[in-house]
Amino acid sequence: MNKTLVSISAAVIACTIGVTTQLAGVAEAQDMAVPDIRPPLTEEQKLIKKMDYIEVVHDLYGDRTPQENASIALGHLNKGIYANSPEFKKAYAEAEEKIKNSRSEEEAFAIVNKVAKIAGGNQSRIVTRNMPPTDDGQGEVPQVTTTDGIATIKLPRMSDRRWYPEYTAPALQGLQTSMPNSCGAIVDLREANGKNLMDLLTSVSPLLPDGTALERKDHKGNPFSIVVNGTNVKKADTPSKIPETKGKFNNKPVAILTGQNTGGAGEATLLSFRGLDNAKTFGQPTAGLVGFNSVNSIPRLSVIITTEKYVARTGEEFNDKPIAPDVTTNNPERDAAAWLKQQCHKGNAAKH
Repeated sequence: MNKTLVSISAAVIACTIGVTTQLAGVAEAQDMAVPDIRPPLTEEQKLIKKMDYIEVVHDLYGDRTPQENASIALGHLNKGIYANSPEFKKAYAEAEEKIKNSRSEEEAFAIVNKVAKIAGGNQSRIVTRNMPPTDDGQGEVPQVTTTDGIATIKLPRMSDRRWYPEYTAPALQGLQTSMPNSCGAIVDLREANGKNLMDLLTSVSPLLPDGTALERKDHKGNPFSIVVNGTNVKKADTPSKIPETKGKFNNKPVAILTGQNTGGAGEATLLSFRGLDNAKTFGQPTAGLVGFNSVNSIPRLSVIITTEKYVARTGEEFNDKPIAPDVTTNNPERDAAAWLKQQCHKGNAAKH
Protein backbone atom coordinates (compact mmCIF):
# COMPACT_ATOMS: atom_id res chain seq x y z
CA MET A 1 0.00 0.00 0.00
CA ASN A 2 1.31 3.45 -0.86
CA LYS A 3 1.89 5.35 2.41
CA THR A 4 1.75 8.71 0.64
CA LEU A 5 -1.65 7.84 -0.83
CA VAL A 6 -2.90 6.78 2.61
CA SER A 7 -1.76 10.05 4.15
CA ILE A 8 -3.33 12.18 1.42
CA SER A 9 -6.60 10.24 1.53
CA ALA A 10 -6.78 10.42 5.32
CA ALA A 11 -6.14 14.16 5.18
CA VAL A 12 -8.91 14.64 2.63
CA ILE A 13 -11.36 12.69 4.80
CA ALA A 14 -10.37 14.56 7.96
CA CYS A 15 -10.73 17.90 6.17
CA THR A 16 -14.18 16.93 4.92
CA ILE A 17 -15.30 15.92 8.42
CA GLY A 18 -13.93 19.14 9.87
CA VAL A 19 -15.76 21.35 7.37
CA THR A 20 -19.01 19.44 7.93
CA THR A 21 -18.69 19.83 11.70
CA GLN A 22 -18.10 23.57 11.38
CA LEU A 23 -21.12 24.01 9.14
CA ALA A 24 -23.29 22.01 11.54
CA GLY A 25 -22.19 24.25 14.40
CA VAL A 26 -23.02 27.40 12.45
CA ALA A 27 -26.45 26.00 11.53
CA GLU A 28 -27.23 25.22 15.18
CA ALA A 29 -26.07 28.64 16.33
CA GLN A 30 -28.33 30.32 13.77
CA ASP A 31 -31.48 28.45 14.85
CA MET A 32 -30.82 25.68 12.33
CA ALA A 33 -30.64 28.13 9.39
CA VAL A 34 -28.26 26.73 6.80
CA PRO A 35 -25.56 29.30 5.94
CA ASP A 36 -25.79 30.40 2.32
CA ILE A 37 -22.11 29.81 1.55
CA ARG A 38 -22.70 28.38 -1.93
CA PRO A 39 -25.65 27.15 -4.00
CA PRO A 40 -26.94 23.74 -2.94
CA LEU A 41 -25.93 20.81 -5.11
CA THR A 42 -28.26 19.03 -7.48
CA GLU A 43 -29.07 15.40 -6.70
CA GLU A 44 -26.74 14.19 -9.45
CA GLN A 45 -23.89 16.34 -8.13
CA LYS A 46 -24.43 14.89 -4.65
CA LEU A 47 -24.21 11.36 -6.04
CA ILE A 48 -21.00 12.14 -7.94
CA LYS A 49 -19.40 13.67 -4.82
CA LYS A 50 -20.42 10.59 -2.85
CA MET A 51 -18.86 8.34 -5.50
CA ASP A 52 -15.67 10.41 -5.36
CA TYR A 53 -15.52 10.08 -1.57
CA ILE A 54 -16.08 6.33 -1.72
CA GLU A 55 -13.33 5.99 -4.32
CA VAL A 56 -10.90 7.81 -2.02
CA VAL A 57 -11.69 5.39 0.79
CA HIS A 58 -11.48 2.30 -1.41
CA ASP A 59 -8.18 3.47 -2.90
CA LEU A 60 -6.67 2.68 0.50
CA TYR A 61 -7.45 -0.98 -0.05
CA GLY A 62 -6.88 -1.28 -3.78
CA ASP A 63 -9.02 -0.84 -6.86
CA ARG A 64 -11.87 -3.14 -7.85
CA THR A 65 -12.48 -4.20 -11.41
CA PRO A 66 -15.53 -2.90 -13.33
CA GLN A 67 -16.96 -6.40 -13.13
CA GLU A 68 -16.61 -6.44 -9.34
CA ASN A 69 -18.28 -3.03 -9.02
CA ALA A 70 -21.09 -4.13 -11.34
CA SER A 71 -21.63 -7.31 -9.31
CA ILE A 72 -21.92 -5.27 -6.09
CA ALA A 73 -24.39 -2.93 -7.80
CA LEU A 74 -26.38 -5.91 -9.02
CA GLY A 75 -26.68 -7.14 -5.43
CA HIS A 76 -28.42 -3.90 -4.41
CA LEU A 77 -31.24 -4.71 -6.84
CA ASN A 78 -32.45 -7.47 -4.51
CA LYS A 79 -34.23 -4.72 -2.55
CA GLY A 80 -36.33 -3.71 -5.57
CA ILE A 81 -40.11 -3.70 -5.33
CA TYR A 82 -40.30 -6.55 -7.88
CA ALA A 83 -37.42 -8.56 -6.39
CA ASN A 84 -39.71 -11.51 -5.69
CA SER A 85 -40.92 -11.81 -9.27
CA PRO A 86 -39.82 -14.77 -11.46
CA GLU A 87 -38.83 -12.31 -14.20
CA PHE A 88 -36.34 -10.56 -11.92
CA LYS A 89 -34.85 -13.77 -10.55
CA LYS A 90 -34.25 -15.04 -14.10
CA ALA A 91 -32.76 -11.70 -15.25
CA TYR A 92 -30.56 -11.55 -12.14
CA ALA A 93 -29.06 -15.00 -12.76
CA GLU A 94 -28.39 -14.21 -16.41
CA ALA A 95 -26.82 -10.86 -15.51
CA GLU A 96 -24.34 -12.49 -13.14
CA GLU A 97 -22.89 -14.51 -16.01
CA LYS A 98 -22.97 -11.61 -18.46
CA ILE A 99 -21.08 -9.36 -16.03
CA LYS A 100 -18.34 -11.98 -15.61
CA ASN A 101 -17.89 -12.06 -19.38
CA SER A 102 -18.17 -8.31 -19.98
CA ARG A 103 -15.12 -6.61 -21.49
CA SER A 104 -15.55 -3.01 -20.33
CA GLU A 105 -16.98 -0.88 -17.57
CA GLU A 106 -19.59 0.51 -19.94
CA GLU A 107 -20.78 -2.96 -20.90
CA ALA A 108 -20.89 -4.20 -17.30
CA PHE A 109 -22.82 -1.17 -16.05
CA ALA A 110 -25.31 -1.39 -18.94
CA ILE A 111 -26.17 -4.92 -17.83
CA VAL A 112 -26.96 -3.66 -14.31
CA ASN A 113 -29.05 -0.79 -15.67
CA LYS A 114 -31.23 -3.18 -17.68
CA VAL A 115 -31.91 -5.42 -14.69
CA ALA A 116 -32.63 -2.36 -12.50
CA LYS A 117 -35.73 -1.62 -14.57
CA ILE A 118 -36.98 -5.17 -13.98
CA ALA A 119 -36.25 -4.97 -10.25
CA GLY A 120 -37.82 -1.59 -9.53
CA GLY A 121 -39.73 -0.29 -12.54
CA ASN A 122 -39.55 2.95 -14.49
CA GLN A 123 -37.59 5.05 -12.00
CA SER A 124 -34.87 2.50 -11.26
CA ARG A 125 -31.52 3.06 -12.97
CA ILE A 126 -27.83 3.61 -12.46
CA VAL A 127 -26.01 6.96 -12.44
CA THR A 128 -22.39 7.19 -13.54
CA ARG A 129 -19.89 10.01 -13.73
CA ASN A 130 -20.01 9.82 -17.52
CA MET A 131 -23.69 10.73 -17.78
CA PRO A 132 -24.45 14.32 -18.87
CA PRO A 133 -25.46 16.44 -15.86
CA THR A 134 -28.84 18.12 -15.60
CA ASP A 135 -29.59 21.27 -13.66
CA ASP A 136 -33.11 22.62 -13.05
CA GLY A 137 -31.76 25.89 -11.64
CA GLN A 138 -33.14 27.42 -8.49
CA GLY A 139 -36.69 26.40 -9.39
CA GLU A 140 -39.97 28.11 -8.60
CA VAL A 141 -41.81 28.31 -5.29
CA PRO A 142 -45.52 27.64 -4.66
CA GLN A 143 -47.99 30.40 -5.42
CA VAL A 144 -51.39 30.90 -3.83
CA THR A 145 -54.04 33.04 -5.56
CA THR A 146 -57.75 33.64 -4.97
CA THR A 147 -60.46 34.06 -7.61
CA ASP A 148 -64.24 34.09 -7.07
CA GLY A 149 -63.95 32.72 -3.55
CA ILE A 150 -61.66 29.83 -4.56
CA ALA A 151 -58.03 29.59 -3.44
CA THR A 152 -55.59 28.01 -5.91
CA ILE A 153 -52.21 26.69 -4.81
CA LYS A 154 -49.77 25.85 -7.61
CA LEU A 155 -47.02 23.43 -6.60
CA PRO A 156 -44.06 23.44 -9.03
CA ARG A 157 -41.22 20.95 -9.06
CA MET A 158 -38.97 21.52 -6.08
CA SER A 159 -35.44 22.14 -7.29
CA ASP A 160 -32.57 20.19 -5.71
CA ARG A 161 -30.94 23.60 -5.23
CA ARG A 162 -33.70 25.09 -3.08
CA TRP A 163 -33.80 24.77 0.70
CA TYR A 164 -36.91 23.20 2.28
CA PRO A 165 -38.32 26.34 4.04
CA GLU A 166 -37.99 28.39 0.87
CA TYR A 167 -40.52 26.06 -0.75
CA THR A 168 -43.00 25.32 2.04
CA ALA A 169 -43.24 28.77 3.66
CA PRO A 170 -44.98 30.55 0.73
CA ALA A 171 -47.47 27.68 0.46
CA LEU A 172 -48.39 27.60 4.15
CA GLN A 173 -48.55 31.38 4.49
CA GLY A 174 -50.62 31.68 1.33
CA LEU A 175 -53.17 29.07 2.43
CA GLN A 176 -53.50 30.52 5.92
CA THR A 177 -54.20 33.92 4.39
CA SER A 178 -56.55 32.82 1.60
CA MET A 179 -58.51 29.84 2.94
CA PRO A 180 -60.51 31.51 5.76
CA ASN A 181 -62.44 33.51 3.14
CA SER A 182 -62.52 30.80 0.44
CA CYS A 183 -65.19 28.16 -0.01
CA GLY A 184 -62.67 25.61 -1.30
CA ALA A 185 -59.26 25.08 -2.87
CA ILE A 186 -57.66 23.97 -6.12
CA VAL A 187 -54.34 22.14 -5.74
CA ASP A 188 -52.46 22.34 -9.04
CA LEU A 189 -50.04 19.39 -9.27
CA ARG A 190 -49.56 19.47 -13.05
CA GLU A 191 -45.88 20.45 -12.75
CA ALA A 192 -45.22 18.82 -9.37
CA ASN A 193 -42.61 16.09 -9.66
CA GLY A 194 -39.31 15.02 -8.17
CA LYS A 195 -38.49 13.21 -4.95
CA ASN A 196 -39.28 15.68 -2.14
CA LEU A 197 -42.57 14.25 -0.85
CA MET A 198 -42.33 15.73 2.65
CA ASP A 199 -41.96 19.23 1.18
CA LEU A 200 -45.01 18.87 -1.06
CA LEU A 201 -47.15 17.27 1.66
CA THR A 202 -46.20 19.96 4.16
CA SER A 203 -47.23 22.60 1.62
CA VAL A 204 -50.78 21.19 1.40
CA SER A 205 -51.06 19.88 4.99
CA PRO A 206 -53.64 22.55 5.96
CA LEU A 207 -56.01 20.87 3.46
CA LEU A 208 -55.46 17.32 4.77
CA PRO A 209 -56.97 15.69 7.87
CA ASP A 210 -54.68 14.63 10.68
CA GLY A 211 -53.56 11.01 10.72
CA THR A 212 -52.04 8.67 8.14
CA ALA A 213 -52.06 10.35 4.74
CA LEU A 214 -50.63 7.35 2.88
CA GLU A 215 -48.31 4.39 3.38
CA ARG A 216 -45.24 2.91 1.74
CA LYS A 217 -44.88 -0.86 1.41
CA ASP A 218 -41.75 -2.84 0.46
CA HIS A 219 -41.52 -6.05 -1.58
CA LYS A 220 -42.06 -8.08 1.60
CA GLY A 221 -45.29 -6.25 2.38
CA ASN A 222 -43.96 -4.28 5.36
CA PRO A 223 -45.97 -0.99 5.75
CA PHE A 224 -44.52 2.43 6.57
CA SER A 225 -46.88 5.33 7.35
CA ILE A 226 -46.61 9.01 6.46
CA VAL A 227 -48.54 11.03 9.04
CA VAL A 228 -50.03 14.54 9.01
CA ASN A 229 -50.04 16.19 12.42
CA GLY A 230 -51.51 19.69 12.17
CA THR A 231 -49.30 21.39 9.61
CA ASN A 232 -46.41 19.05 10.33
CA VAL A 233 -45.70 15.95 8.25
CA LYS A 234 -43.59 13.13 9.61
CA LYS A 235 -42.70 9.50 9.24
CA ALA A 236 -44.58 7.20 11.60
CA ASP A 237 -41.41 6.20 13.49
CA THR A 238 -40.21 9.76 14.21
CA PRO A 239 -41.06 11.63 17.43
CA SER A 240 -44.34 13.55 17.37
CA LYS A 241 -44.31 17.30 17.41
CA ILE A 242 -46.98 19.49 18.99
CA PRO A 243 -49.60 19.93 16.24
CA GLU A 244 -50.39 23.40 14.97
CA THR A 245 -54.15 23.64 15.42
CA LYS A 246 -54.57 26.92 13.55
CA GLY A 247 -54.63 27.08 9.80
CA LYS A 248 -56.41 23.75 9.14
CA PHE A 249 -59.06 23.79 6.41
CA ASN A 250 -59.60 20.10 5.68
CA ASN A 251 -63.38 20.57 6.11
CA LYS A 252 -63.55 22.42 2.78
CA PRO A 253 -63.73 20.82 -0.70
CA VAL A 254 -60.51 20.36 -2.64
CA ALA A 255 -60.05 19.89 -6.38
CA ILE A 256 -56.71 18.49 -7.57
CA LEU A 257 -55.34 19.14 -11.07
CA THR A 258 -53.09 16.48 -12.64
CA GLY A 259 -51.27 15.93 -15.93
CA GLN A 260 -48.43 14.06 -17.61
CA ASN A 261 -45.84 16.09 -15.68
CA THR A 262 -47.32 15.08 -12.33
CA GLY A 263 -44.74 12.55 -11.22
CA GLY A 264 -42.89 11.05 -8.27
CA ALA A 265 -43.57 13.09 -5.13
CA GLY A 266 -46.33 14.93 -7.01
CA GLU A 267 -48.15 11.64 -7.57
CA ALA A 268 -47.69 10.62 -3.94
CA THR A 269 -49.14 13.99 -2.88
CA LEU A 270 -52.11 13.29 -5.14
CA LEU A 271 -52.61 9.94 -3.39
CA SER A 272 -52.76 11.66 0.00
CA PHE A 273 -56.14 13.10 -1.07
CA ARG A 274 -57.41 9.85 -2.58
CA GLY A 275 -60.39 8.47 -0.69
CA LEU A 276 -61.39 11.76 0.95
CA ASP A 277 -65.09 12.58 0.48
CA ASN A 278 -64.34 16.26 -0.09
CA ALA A 279 -61.67 15.76 -2.80
CA LYS A 280 -61.91 15.20 -6.57
CA THR A 281 -59.26 15.11 -9.32
CA PHE A 282 -59.38 16.75 -12.76
CA GLY A 283 -57.11 16.74 -15.80
CA GLN A 284 -55.04 14.02 -17.47
CA PRO A 285 -53.29 10.82 -16.28
CA THR A 286 -50.04 11.26 -14.38
CA ALA A 287 -46.52 10.21 -15.39
CA GLY A 288 -46.57 6.87 -13.57
CA LEU A 289 -43.37 7.46 -11.59
CA VAL A 290 -44.69 7.12 -8.05
CA GLY A 291 -42.62 4.97 -5.70
CA PHE A 292 -39.97 5.37 -2.98
CA ASN A 293 -36.39 5.14 -4.20
CA SER A 294 -33.27 3.93 -2.39
CA VAL A 295 -29.84 5.17 -3.49
CA ASN A 296 -26.68 3.08 -3.04
CA SER A 297 -23.32 4.52 -4.10
CA ILE A 298 -20.19 2.48 -4.82
CA PRO A 299 -17.03 3.40 -6.72
CA ARG A 300 -17.82 4.57 -10.25
CA LEU A 301 -21.62 4.39 -10.05
CA SER A 302 -24.75 4.81 -7.94
CA VAL A 303 -27.79 2.55 -8.02
CA ILE A 304 -31.25 4.13 -7.78
CA ILE A 305 -33.82 1.42 -7.09
CA THR A 306 -37.52 1.68 -6.24
CA THR A 307 -37.87 -0.28 -3.02
CA GLU A 308 -41.37 0.65 -1.88
CA LYS A 309 -44.76 1.28 -3.49
CA TYR A 310 -47.31 3.77 -2.17
CA VAL A 311 -50.64 2.75 -0.67
CA ALA A 312 -53.55 5.22 -0.59
CA ARG A 313 -56.02 5.41 2.31
CA THR A 314 -58.38 3.41 0.05
CA GLY A 315 -55.99 0.45 0.19
CA GLU A 316 -55.03 0.79 -3.49
CA GLU A 317 -51.33 0.25 -4.30
CA PHE A 318 -49.37 2.38 -6.78
CA ASN A 319 -45.88 2.25 -8.23
CA ASP A 320 -45.02 2.80 -11.89
CA LYS A 321 -48.41 3.10 -13.60
CA PRO A 322 -50.13 6.41 -14.47
CA ILE A 323 -52.92 7.53 -12.13
CA ALA A 324 -56.10 8.54 -13.95
CA PRO A 325 -58.13 11.54 -12.71
CA ASP A 326 -61.75 11.31 -11.59
CA VAL A 327 -62.65 13.67 -14.45
CA THR A 328 -60.59 13.56 -17.64
CA THR A 329 -60.66 17.02 -19.18
CA ASN A 330 -58.60 19.41 -21.29
CA ASN A 331 -59.83 22.35 -19.22
CA PRO A 332 -59.29 21.23 -15.62
CA GLU A 333 -59.29 24.76 -14.15
CA ARG A 334 -62.81 25.45 -15.47
CA ASP A 335 -64.24 22.07 -14.50
CA ALA A 336 -62.62 22.09 -11.07
CA ALA A 337 -63.95 25.58 -10.30
CA ALA A 338 -67.45 24.55 -11.42
CA TRP A 339 -67.39 21.51 -9.16
CA LEU A 340 -66.14 23.52 -6.18
CA LYS A 341 -68.91 26.10 -6.61
CA GLN A 342 -71.46 23.28 -6.65
CA GLN A 343 -70.04 21.97 -3.38
CA CYS A 344 -70.17 25.42 -1.84
CA HIS A 345 -73.77 25.93 -2.90
CA LYS A 346 -74.69 22.58 -1.38
CA GLY A 347 -73.30 23.78 1.90
CA ASN A 348 -70.54 21.18 2.07
CA ALA A 349 -67.94 23.80 2.89
CA ALA A 350 -68.34 24.60 6.57
CA LYS A 351 -67.13 27.95 7.76
CA HIS A 352 -63.76 27.73 9.45
